[in-house]
Amino acid sequence: MTVEILSTTLVAAPSYDLTDLATAKSELSIAIGETSNDAFIGRAITQASSAASNYCNRTFSLETVQDLVIPDRDPYPFQTPGGLAVVQLSRYPVVSTSVVVATSSAAAIGASVLPFASTSGLSVGQPVTGVGVAVGSVITIITANVSVTLSRSTTAAIASGTSIAFGPAVTQTSAGGAVTILTAGVDYQVDSKKGWLIRIDAVTGYPVTWSALPTSVVYQGGYATIPADIVDAVLRIITQRVAGRGRDPLLKTSIQPGLGEQSYWVGGSPGQTGVFTTEISGMLDSYRVPVTA
Repeated sequence: MTVEILSTTLVAAPSYDLTDLATAKSELSIAIGETSNDAFIGRAITQASSAASNYCNRTFSLETVQDLVIPDRDPYPFQTPGGLAVVQLSRYPVVSTSVVVATSSAAAIGASVLPFASTSGLSVGQPVTGVGVAVGSVITIITANVSVTLSRSTTAAIASGTSIAFGPAVTQTSAGGAVTILTAGVDYQVDSKKGWLIRIDAVTGYPVTWSALPTSVVYQGGYATIPADIVDAVLRIITQRVAGRGRDPLLKTSIQPGLGEQSYWVGGSPGQTGVFTTEISGMLDSYRVPVTA
């Protein structure tokens, strides 16, 4: 079964650079106080990061996104030929953000306010996981700076110091337009590393296929800390940029006597079949998302 995924960024990353200026300058043996080339290096960081992301066909930086997963269906009378073994999200790894109840008295059933110690990484509309939840009145969490509305209410009081994790908010819409909220650990499991949602039978607890219904997933996906090997690959790209600054990258030899003789590479440098050297592409290949027609 083919599937369409419409992805919308709800909270964009503050930056898509895969390394920072201080790290790049350290790699290039440039003192922090030496700022004459900062503009060029900063531009090279952004360009190299964009090239690596485009090569891998993915966004690495952590963002809050909404994926609308729409499996194909047969024409009228709209018989569903099968289901999806897993829902593959457009961003991964999937991140569950945890916050800690700060006060000695939290909320019981039907309460409307839960104070928290931190607002870092919270996203509007994500349901609670990791504590008992049930369909009921919504709870608005009032924090120091923002309010977060939950899609489900707690079933019991939450003790001070309890850590609550915010995971994906998953809903399905039936042919009649009815919206069903799915519960993590009951209706589905998350393979965070792969970005998979695995449908679970609520009775048996075993995996089953996803029905061919539009499924909306709001979640945080990407890397809060960029993996070291990706940073290494980007630094190698930047080093090549700096080493080749101001010269023709296709110039192979230049002989000066008698005003010399010049020869050029045609079709790329040795050991390079694309935009990157084999060494750099090999470091990025394990993160690359295949593209099919």
